[in-house]
Amino acid sequence: MFLHFGILTFCGSQPGDPCPGMWAQANLAIDNFNPSALYDPGQWADAAVVGSALVTVIAEAGASNDLDTRVEEYVRWLKS
Repeated sequence: MFLHFGILTFCGSQPGDPCPGMWAQANLAIDNFNPSALYDPGQWADAAVVGSALVTVIAEAGASNDLDTRVEEYVRWLKS
């Protein structure tokens, strides 16, 4: 998984951002790069960790008859 969160992907990516319509344009003012909780790049890191762990659970269960049960238990544990 490759995540890029910098000035080029920040500008123009969300409604109300400080540089609308300027996504991926060169020479953007770095002063415009001020991510807030609205953008929360940490959520993507969390998603990568959870996704990776879920793939591990699936790989360990393999083609066993209780694959769906193991995945369900793991997801239930995550939500608790």
